[in-house]
Amino acid sequence: MRWLSHDINMFVQAKEYVDTAILPLVPLDFSGSIKNIVQTGESTMTVATALEREYQGRVFLIPTFHYWVEQDMNLTIKDLQSWIEKLKKAGFEKVFLLSCDNEWRLVEKELELPLLWLPSFSLDHIDDKHKKSYIDNQLAQLSPYLMRAWN
Repeated sequence: MRWLSHDINMFVQAKEYVDTAILPLVPLDFSGSIKNIVQTGESTMTVATALEREYQGRVFLIPTFHYWVEQDMNLTIKDLQSWIEKLKKAGFEKVFLLSCDNEWRLVEKELELPLLWLPSFSLDHIDDKHKKSYIDNQLAQLSPYLMRAWN
């Protein structure tokens, strides 16, 4: 389920079964590395959408947590922890953070939540068949983390 009117209606009816939130972490930066930053965000959102589709009815894809690359990471973590606290109060027992930004791997222990990290990738020049195959491969790598949390 996603942050859409139709999905919210389903969420309200099935809230007791939707115990997991997927929170994409996407960097913002308008400096010289803008193309890489945009690619990181696209990669994250492509996989986030695929995860939501794969586990529809069990997970809720939260609107993206955007953060400025140049902002002090401690401030970003503090902002993120506020989001997480609100998600837990809203009834999400499990919150998974999803990102292609390597910086999150460096502070993962401070987050005290599972970080689903994957390398950034470009789908610009890949045909649909190979794109689907690549995304399916990413899902296959991330799915065991979700399954373990649910068992």
